[in-house]
Amino acid sequence: MITSDTKKPLIKQARIIHYQIHQMINELEYRSRQNENSKSVYRKNLLEDSLHYMRKNANVLLAKLTSAQQIDSYCYKMESAWLVRKAIRELKNDIKSLELSGFAIENQRKVLNLEIEQFKNLFAPWVKNIQPKTGEQDEWGFI
Repeated sequence: MITSDTKKPLIKQARIIHYQIHQMINELEYRSRQNENSKSVYRKNLLEDSLHYMRKNANVLLAKLTSAQQIDSYCYKMESAWLVRKAIRELKNDIKSLELSGFAIENQRKVLNLEIEQFKNLFAPWVKNIQPKTGEQDEWGFI
């Protein structure tokens, strides 16, 4: 069983990623407003869509991880773990897509990738320690 002391670094790292994503979003929105007239409609739409999904995935990351640590259900924890992993993967894809589309975010991406690696180092052991309680049932047959 994971104690609350070992859970805290994972939540702390998720909060760091959440904060950095929102900082990146704020900076990109600020730059977009500064260069309002010089952007094509395509680039504007790409930026708006990417920022929307980045915001959503950053929030999913933190919300699902926090709730999974408070709810004592194997299925809920595993589902949340999968959603957290998916959110991280989508964040990385959106950031890389913006960078490849000409948005200058290489430094933020590099820093964020380091934070994500630290998160994965904490996340993997947490997932491995999720165990169903004796007698726990799932109506879908997963356990």
